[in-house]
Amino acid sequence: MSLGEMNASAPTEPEAPANGEAPQEEPVSLQEQVNEEPAEGDAPNGAQPEDDYDDVEYDGEYYRLPKKLKDAVLRQADYTKKTQEVAEQRRALEARDRELVQQAEALRTDTQERARLVALEDTIKEYANVDWDKWEQQDPLAAQAGWRKFQQLRDAIRAFTQGWLRRMNSGLMRRSRVLPSAWRKPSAS
Repeated sequence: MSLGEMNASAPTEPEAPANGEAPQEEPVSLQEQVNEEPAEGDAPNGAQPEDDYDDVEYDGEYYRLPKKLKDAVLRQADYTKKTQEVAEQRRALEARDRELVQQAEALRTDTQERARLVALEDTIKEYANVDWDKWEQQDPLAAQAGWRKFQQLRDAIRAFTQGWLRRMNSGLMRRSRVLPSAWRKPSAS
């Protein structure tokens, strides 16, 4: 090998610019970067090393994601789950609220009906000790009007009581349809 050949194959140092500034490196093209051999421990082509990935379940499917994204995906899934739970709890509370309002209305109506029944019974008690025969002999027209009033009160109490019992039984029947099957009496089959 000649001296000229040795000089040609020997690495050359970049020449320092004449103005005393540090030498500038030439830009490396993207193709050259891609073709470079990765350093030990580096993943090829700028990819992350295999141990920087985790399998993550999302919507019933598994995905291989960088560990940095795993927490974000799990946080989003947790947020979605909790939001759905809160929405379900809100729907349950709203349903319970409607049920309580209906129960309060039914209780108010029942209380009013009972008060009306007590008033009717108190009024009819006024006739409990009446001697109808004696009253008829003393004042036949007043006795007849009193008897008619007594009959009307008795019929009103009877009709009211029957209607109230029908409503109570109807309410019990509606509630029994809602009861869990385990609470119902077993059918005789």
